[in-house]
Parts: sequence; C-alpha cells; structure tokens
Amino acid sequence: MQNSIFLMKASIASGTIYFGGDVTAQLLVEKKDKIDIERALRFSAIGFAWAGPFCRIGMNRINQVTGKWYTKTALDQSIMMPVNMAMVNILKPLSEGDQSLSEISETWKQKYPEVLTKGWIYWIPATTIIYAFIANETLRFAAFNLAAYIWQVNLAILVNKNKPEATRKPEATIKLEETTKPEVSRKRPEVKRRYSSTSIKLTSFLC
Repeated sequence: MQNSIFLMKASIASGTIYFGGDVTAQLLVEKKDKIDIERALRFSAIGFAWAGPFCRIGMNRINQVTGKWYTKTALDQSIMMPVNMAMVNILKPLSEGDQSLSEISETWKQKYPEVLTKGWIYWIPATTIIYAFIANETLRFAAFNLAAYIWQVNLAILVNKNKPEATRKPEATIKLEETTKPEVSRKRPEVKRRYSSTSIKLTSFLC
C-alpha cells in the first residue's frame, strides 16, 4: 500500500512537471501566442504513466544498492537516464498518432542522440550535487523535481522540434537547379520590332 502511494505521488509530480515544462517551453522559448493544451497534456501523460513511476522505482533501487553518492550518480546516469530518455522519445510520437512506425523509428534515431547528450550535460552535474549534498530523502525528491522541471522545458523543445533538416533540398541542389533554368530572352518586343523596321527601310533604300 505504501509503495502504491509513493508511486502515485511520483506519477502526479512527474505529470505536473512535464505539463508545466511544456507550457513554459511554449510561452517563453517558442513564443507561442496560444498554448497548445493538447500537446502539453500528451507530454504530461508520458510523465504520469512512465517517467514518474520509472524514476521513483529506479531511485529506490539505487538507494538499496549503495549509499555512496558517486556510485548513485554513476548508476543513475548510465542506466536510468538513457532508458528514460529512450522511452520518452518513443512515447512522444506514438502519443501524437500521426506517424507510421518506420517514421517514428527514423525520428527516434535522429533525435535520441541529441537528447541523450544534452541530458548528460545537464543531469550529471545535477545528480552529483543532489546525491552528494542532500541526505534527506524528502528534500532530495523535491530537489530532483525542481531540476526535472528545468530539464523538461528543454526536453519539450527537443522532442517537439520539426522534422530534421535532411528532408529539405541540399543547398547545392538548389543552386544547380537555379543554374540549369532556361534563360528567358530579355529583349523587349519593342526593340525587336524596331530592328525589323530598320532592316526593311535599309533594304528598300538599297533597292
């Protein structure tokens, strides 16, 4: 029963953080005039159903395995964070329902390395500080939630990016197309007619 309560709290906290992070990203970073509530709710559902329970269970297991902050950080960032980000990057396009499985797979391959790299840059220092300097579990959980909110703003931007630039025509192709366009005669009809008239007069004069 107690474990169920812990998981429910984690789900609610994570769902709220994911929702708030997406709304913040839309307003402050993407500068949208109108909030896409549906997008924020889809992102929140991922936090509620997946990220919250997974992270809570993972943190509990890590605490059971070791008490050393550096080992906790290593386990968190080598196992939990990569798995969590991999799932989020799968669940996000699945929740939208507008891509085929092959498109989702391609999007995942292109976005996941960037998300994982930026996640490590942010979370390795964050988890190191939290595990090393905050011993109380309640305060640690609150600190992780605060750090997670800041990260979710960036994650919302990353997973909602437009399709990769590769779908656009390469610049070299565009230039080649421009150079191969047929040249349009720039002579004005009036000039041509003037030349024809002059030729007729000259011919008449010679005859």
